[in-house]
This record gives sequence, C-alpha cells and structure tokens, in this order.
Amino acid sequence: MLFASMFGTGLPNRRWRDPIASLVQNLVIRTFVIALRGSRYERIQDGLTWILPTFIVCLISSWFALAQTGFTLMIWASGTEDTWLSAFIASGFALNTLGFFRRRELRVIC
Repeated sequence: MLFASMFGTGLPNRRWRDPIASLVQNLVIRTFVIALRGSRYERIQDGLTWILPTFIVCLISSWFALAQTGFTLMIWASGTEDTWLSAFIASGFALNTLGFFRRRELRVIC
C-alpha cells in the first residue's frame, strides 16, 4: 500500500485519489484554515503560499514514517532484534542507508 501510494501520487497524473495523500492534504489544509482564521486578506494570501511546500514535506515524512514502521515490525518479528527500540534504530539505519549498525551476533532464520 505504501509503494502504491508513492508511485500513484508521484508518477501518473490522474483523478484517482490516494488515501494517504488525501489524509495528509486534509490535515495540512485544516491546520492552515485554523491558523489563518480571522486574519487579514494579505496574511491569508501569504499563508496560502506555504500550503503546497508544507504538504509535500508532510507527505514525504508520512511515507518515510510508514516505511520505517513496516521495517521496524519486520525486523522485530524476524527476531534479529530483541526490543522495539533496537528494531526501530536498525530500521532507521536501513532506510537511511547509513550501513554502520553493528550487530554482535547474526541469527539465521530458517
């Protein structure tokens, strides 16, 4: 679902609405509406210029958070990490391609 959301939003230009992008879009717009309520016209126009950049940053962040959650669950479920925190840290290293996370032992899953 995550990759379908990423490719469906980023690649083709079509009318199908992605649920993750729609949720993030609604949250960003509602935040701006609440923040700009009762402001002057010029202030509202200045605020509206920031909706698209804020939406793009929030959408990329939500995709990353969902991917990291999935990697955390896979690493923890496979038993390579003992705790949620260590699985979360290992998944962060895997997603950021840092590659310097050292494991004391390597468990083989068969």
